[in-house]
Amino acid sequence: NGKIGGLAVQAGRWDECTSTANILDTTVDGVKVSYGDKVKVYGMALKGADDGLTNTADAADRIYVVGAEGKIGVVNAYANYFKASEAVWTTKKNADKKVVADKTTEKEIYNVGANLDVAKDLNLAYEYMWADKAYDERVSKDGWVATLAYKGADAATPGTWGVSATYFDQPFNAVLSPTTDASTFLTEGGYKGYGLVANYTLAKNIVAELSYYDTDAKATNSDSQLLYADLYFTF
Repeated sequence: NGKIGGLAVQAGRWDECTSTANILDTTVDGVKVSYGDKVKVYGMALKGADDGLTNTADAADRIYVVGAEGKIGVVNAYANYFKASEAVWTTKKNADKKVVADKTTEKEIYNVGANLDVAKDLNLAYEYMWADKAYDERVSKDGWVATLAYKGADAATPGTWGVSATYFDQPFNAVLSPTTDASTFLTEGGYKGYGLVANYTLAKNIVAELSYYDTDAKATNSDSQLLYADLYFTF
């Protein structure tokens, strides 16, 4: 990490989570160049560090990202363009109308999003994403995610707490390597459903969190319900 002229440069291996974890969140090798302060523009040339890219076949695959993020009045906003090249897995129907795996040479996705405080301690976030084509013909090319969050546990302040509710509608076509604790059904067209999270700071640097997710596959009848607890220690 460092500066070259007025540009901030990051090179090597890192966990890239572009704006949110809803489209791309994975370990990558590459270079990221950004410019700006209150409004930042950036570009990235990446490859998968291993087989962690959900919709790409191996570490030879390439991902390119350009985007911008910044604060406009009381709104934090962002916009991105993603292009994954080489061996991107897709699904489509063959002559017998059976769904089969195929490959394409590239996959293109766009997203825009924003979040703002709609009241004291209450934040609303919304993200819309769409692909240039239906790589999985069973589902739509576009999706969205919305989150409403109230307060939030601060690890440094015992007794603080927060709750949030999120709704997902994310088809396979509009994601690359998303991260969520819910079941994503990426071989079944993607996922839709909701998640509820509550957290509380038990003591300084000790935060307890309880989560529940209920998601359904967009192209099949599969569904999943997940309830679990986490205990975070920071030091």
